[in-house]
Amino acid sequence: MTSTTGGTPRRRPVLIPAALLVAVSGLAVAVALGGLVQVPQDPPPSVTVGQEIDQSLFKTTIVDAVVRKIPPPADSFDREDKTVLDLDMKVYNGTSSSAPVFFFEESLLKITSDTGQPLVAPTSTATPSPSPSAAVSRPTWQHNTYVPGDGADTRLLPPGLTSNVIMRFQVRNGLTIPDHLTIQMGTFELHEDWFTRRHRPELVTDDASAPVIAATISLPVRQEGV
Repeated sequence: MTSTTGGTPRRRPVLIPAALLVAVSGLAVAVALGGLVQVPQDPPPSVTVGQEIDQSLFKTTIVDAVVRKIPPPADSFDREDKTVLDLDMKVYNGTSSSAPVFFFEESLLKITSDTGQPLVAPTSTATPSPSPSAAVSRPTWQHNTYVPGDGADTRLLPPGLTSNVIMRFQVRNGLTIPDHLTIQMGTFELHEDWFTRRHRPELVTDDASAPVIAATISLPVRQEGV
């Protein structure tokens, strides 16, 4: 719209909302800095013992971490009891078929002691090379994961059911029993192969190909008759 003053037409000034000016100026700053600023993602939730963790394919509850003595097998020449650290869990398999416990193990991204020593190596896309100065004879944690059964253990998680799962660590000479454990849990999804159209479990990863953490839990380690 125009108006006249002394016969000369004059345009009225266009009013721009202050909010729009702020948005435009912010965009200009972001562009000047090399792109739009990304909003940081929320940290993964911390859960407690007995709280269910949603891992998409699996729903897991950490029940206990306990050090106990177990007798040797009847056919073993070793007659001494062995000290083990058991991580007791309940795992629901939400798929339509049995899942090897190996896949569930992969979703336990990291298990560390209160001193920072890993009981399970962190899951990553790149495996760091060992330090040249590391002692070759330094003991490391070894574990076996299984589903206890009547008469025989198994390594399969049946579909649509909750199974008791034990991850058993051997407490060997030179290893210090931790007072606490910190566990990072990842998320598994069914991935469809574009060629065969078959589905397989895969860890969910972020834009940097790092596993997405579903939850973190810290729990004390109990001593049972040790």
